[in-house]
Amino acid sequence: MTNRWQLYQRERFPILTYAPLIAAFSFSAVSVSAFLRGQGVPAEARGFLVAFISVFLFFLQLRIADEFKDHEDDARFRPYRPVPRGLVTLPELGTLSAGFTHNASPSWMTAAASRGWCARICSNSATASSNCPSAA
Repeated sequence: MTNRWQLYQRERFPILTYAPLIAAFSFSAVSVSAFLRGQGVPAEARGFLVAFISVFLFFLQLRIADEFKDHEDDARFRPYRPVPRGLVTLPELGTLSAGFTHNASPSWMTAAASRGWCARICSNSATASSNCPSAA
């Protein structure tokens, strides 16, 4: 079972190819945010890690959504891809995506808030009360 997921990852979401690009994107986003707030380069590596994980999961979910969107075309014109050839199924990908969505939003935000990470981000936000949990 693990081998088919590794094969899917290698063919459709090559981590070693995407990780440096996602890291560069995340680093630049966090750095620009810190610069615009007048902080210069952020001192904490946690901000970079949180940004990297968030962007990585976003791109993975984008890849999975594309599998759903192009399923009929892939089955007809590209039967060699993992989903049309039956390596993984759309329901399995949907479950994987739903698991990442559940784990990456409410529980992640609660954990971040309990450590005070989210409080700094949300303190200046106009919608902090509706979008950010309170820091414990």
